[in-house]
Formats: sequence, structure tokens, C-alpha cells
Amino acid sequence: MMRIPRPPPRSAAASWSAIVVGSIVVVAAIAGSAVMRVTAIRSSPIFAAGQHREVVRAEVVVTGDPVARRDGSTLVNAAAGVWVPVRVERLFTPHGAFAARVPARLLAPSSWALLLPGSRCRAVVQWTPSPSLTVTAWGTTDAPPVLLDPAPGYQRWAGQLRSALAQASRGLRPSAALVPALVDGDTSAVPEQVIDDLRLSGLAHLSAVSGANVAIAVGAIVLLARRLRVRGRALTAVGAATVIGFVVVARPEGSVIRAAVMALIAMAASVRGGVRQTGAVLGAAVALLLVVNPLLMVDLGFVLSVAATAGLVLLAPLLSRILRGRGWRPRIADACAVVIAAQVAVTPVLVGFTGRLDPVAVPANLLAAPAVVPITVLGFAAMLIAPVAPLIAQALVWCAQWPAQWVLVVAAAGAQWPGGVVSWRGGWWASVMWTLVVATVIAVAVMRRWTPHITWLVPPLVAVVVIALVPIPPALQWPRDWLFLACDVGQGDALALSTGRASAIVVDVGPDARRVDRCLRDAGVRRIDALVLTHFHADHVNGLAGALHHRVTRLLVTSPLTDPPAEAALVRHIAQTAAPV
Repeated sequence: MMRIPRPPPRSAAASWSAIVVGSIVVVAAIAGSAVMRVTAIRSSPIFAAGQHREVVRAEVVVTGDPVARRDGSTLVNAAAGVWVPVRVERLFTPHGAFAARVPARLLAPSSWALLLPGSRCRAVVQWTPSPSLTVTAWGTTDAPPVLLDPAPGYQRWAGQLRSALAQASRGLRPSAALVPALVDGDTSAVPEQVIDDLRLSGLAHLSAVSGANVAIAVGAIVLLARRLRVRGRALTAVGAATVIGFVVVARPEGSVIRAAVMALIAMAASVRGGVRQTGAVLGAAVALLLVVNPLLMVDLGFVLSVAATAGLVLLAPLLSRILRGRGWRPRIADACAVVIAAQVAVTPVLVGFTGRLDPVAVPANLLAAPAVVPITVLGFAAMLIAPVAPLIAQALVWCAQWPAQWVLVVAAAGAQWPGGVVSWRGGWWASVMWTLVVATVIAVAVMRRWTPHITWLVPPLVAVVVIALVPIPPALQWPRDWLFLACDVGQGDALALSTGRASAIVVDVGPDARRVDRCLRDAGVRRIDALVLTHFHADHVNGLAGALHHRVTRLLVTSPLTDPPAEAALVRHIAQTAAPV
């Protein structure tokens, strides 16, 4: 009998060469896809309409749930309504009709709130430039939608589930509103104060659907299927159907899509014998998503989800072993390792984007974590049975509101915790520094024995840690109990009167958006109870976009004298396009 010899094992050099070549191919594919996507957006007729602020008729398809204007809904000259994510299909101009198929965002009357994703409408829209790469233009319309085609059947089914769960959560404690938020991302009934507390305490991910919710829901369904003796490929099919259904109901947000693609890749691999490394699944999912939609790389939710998952995959097992080695009980060690690993991994992103560090996030997440699973499981079950058994669904939500109440208690306490938020250096440099810090900590923890080949790396790594970990000196920060501040904005004024922790009344905003934004951020102002513009001179109003950036703004008060007209029009435009945060 002839024996076929096995191929020789691949050398380490060959393996590394394959990794390098594969990485280059993936990066090239992502870069090429990004260039094509941005080129399509910039060459679209809707982009030109936005640049010239034209009023034209458009045919659009709704791509997400309309969101009520929480922030800035009382801004001057801004009609209360909803933000509607759309895909512009056709544009009708005096020069003819043009095909588009590019993303846009509409500020529309409340009558648009009833539309489901997939609905095709026609409207007359005034287009304005978009500040984001992911959206071609922003538009404003005052008319109700002219419905051309209703949403497809699966979207109507998802809308019925979401509506039934929202109905089941009404009439209960305020904490019950958090159940739809965690299950399907519906935050319409969550009070603004609760959302503020969740953000300030590092629990903002509990006001929306995240990858963890996908894992919990899919895991519960798969476990139930196992109990019903479903095995093999049938079990994989049940899991895949659950993932797809969850994405439809919870909407394809960045973190949900990341978790869903990871789950589908893992299930596909299990059919062929399983997958050994979760890191490989994460890498494959991220690469696939970025090739399909490269603009996800500027989606904060997607980036945070990827970073947190990488922390769980790469760092959590190491931290758990270290804690167990110090005598910690396994369950406590695992719980702490998961929270710390996720927070460490997202810190470079959060510091770079927000210019602050949230020490309160770790204890807050440790305390709130036990409540997430019962809220998600009970809420998911309530959503599935609500259309046919609303009373049972309401009973399940009633049970889920109690762990949700615990989350609100933790969030409120964390938001008031002294030192819970520390001002830090923001921007890309801060992200780079904190990435090096995280990498250094992991390297030191992993390497049990220093070798002569890497000893020379110790001094610069220590220097990086020292530089990045030294916060802004107290003398350069505003005191916690400040009452009044005058921002250095150059010529002009920008004043703030403290109304509580992280909130203020702001009077004028100076001429420079970056300066007033930095001043308010350093002072810890994340909610503006009232923004007063005494007059429309450029050195008092041109910084308005910076003051509104990433802040809840409840009221904008201006002078009735709209002079100079150009600056008054600028304020009106910013008020109309102030995006909810």
C-alpha cells in the first residue's frame, strides 16, 4: 500500500509572510472601498445640492428609525420634529432627474416618526452641507411625507414587536423604559436625566443595544433549542436565524452589526469543525465589515465595540489568571477581569474623542453588570410574546424593571461621585499615548522574564506611561465647585454660570468654536440648560457649533434684532441642523 507523504510543516518565516501578505491585501481592499465610497458621495448630485443649499424634490428610502429631537428641540427657529436617516434614491432638479443612492439625514415634522425602515417617500427638502463623512448632506423639510411604497413585510413585523414591547413598558416605573432600550434600542421613553447619568457614570452602553445584548439573546435562544434536543446544523440554523432577526429588530447599528457578523462567522466555522481562536473571528468580522462599509471606521459605536471585544478576547483571560493567582475567587476574578479589560481597551478611544477619563466607569460597570442579563432575557421574552399575550409581556417587563431600577441607582450615584470624571488631553495624540500605555501594561503583564533583546525598550516605555498617566495639573483645571467662568476666546465673550454638576447657563460663545468647546469641556460642562446670545455679532455667535458639540442643549435664547443678517442666518442654520448627541 502506497503511503502519501505529508507536506512539510510551514516554517515560521512562511507563516509570518502569509500574515503580512494577507494584511496588505485586506488593508488595500479597505482603502480601495473607502476611496470608492467617498468618491461616490462627493460626486453625487445631492452633495452638490447641499453645498449650494438648494431646495429640491427628492425620493428617499428610510434606513433607520426616526429619532425625536431630544437636544436642541427648543432652539430658536428650529421646528420640533424628528431626525430621519434616509438613502436618497432620486433627485428632481430643474435640470432633470438624477439617480443618487447615497446616505443623508432629514430634519422632518413629527408626522415622519411613524415611518418604518424601508418606506419610500417623496418630499421637498432644503439641503445643507454635512459635517460628517458618513452622510452626504443634511436636509430640512416642513411637509409630511408623501408615501410611495410602504416598508417591506419583515420591517413591519419588526415594528410590531418594537411597538408591542414599548406598550408593555408603559404605566410602570420609570426604570421600565430602560428595558426597550437594552432589547431593541428604543430610547424614546427614557428621560434625558437618566441618559445624562448613564453617560456621566460610564454606563452609556446600557442605554442602547450593544454586542453583549446580541450575545445574551442569541445564547438564550440557543440554550432553549438545546433543551428541546435541537442539534447539529439545525441548531446552527436556529442561532443564525436568531442573529438575523435580532439585527432586524434592534436595527443594524455598528456594535450590533459587529457582534452579529462575529456570531455568523463562528457558526459557519462550527459547521466545518469549529473555530479555535475568538481573535481570528473578530479580525475576520472587522475586515469584512470595513471592506463592505469602510466608513464604519469613523463610527464611534463600532470602534468602541471592536475595542471592547478585543479587550475581552486578549486581556480578560490574562487578568483573570492574575487575579486568581492572588487568591481571588474564580467568579469574582472573571467578573472583574471582564469589566477592567473592556474599560482599559476603550480608554484610548474615549480619551481621544472626549478629552476626559472616567474612573467611575469601572466600579459602576461592576455594580451594574449583574442586572444586564435578567433585563435582556426578560425583555427579549416580553418582546416575542407581546403581540399575542400583552398581559404576560407586561408582567415580564414588570419583573425586568427591578434590575433596571438598580442600574438607574448605580448611574445616579456614579454621576454624583466626586472625581468620577477627570479632564485629560484630548485628540489623536491622546489616543496614541493611551494605546501605548495599554500595550505597555499588557506587555509587562505577559512577559515574566525580561531578555537582553528587549531591555532597551523599558526606559522609553516607562517615559510614555509617565507622560500619559500624568493628568492635567489641578492648577490648570477649573475647580469642582466653580460658579462662574469667562472663557478665553480672543475678541468677544463666552461666559458660563454653573447650574449644577456638568451643567451651566452659557452667555455668548465667542468667535472660535474650538476655543469655546475646549473651555466648556475643561470645565466639565456637558449639559447647557440655557444658551443666551446677546446679539449676533461674529465675536459673540460664531463659536455656536463648538458650544453645542457633544452637549445637551435645552434652550437657545437670542436677541429679536436679527442684525447682522449673515450671522443671524448662521445661528438659524446651526440651530436647524444641531444633531442629537
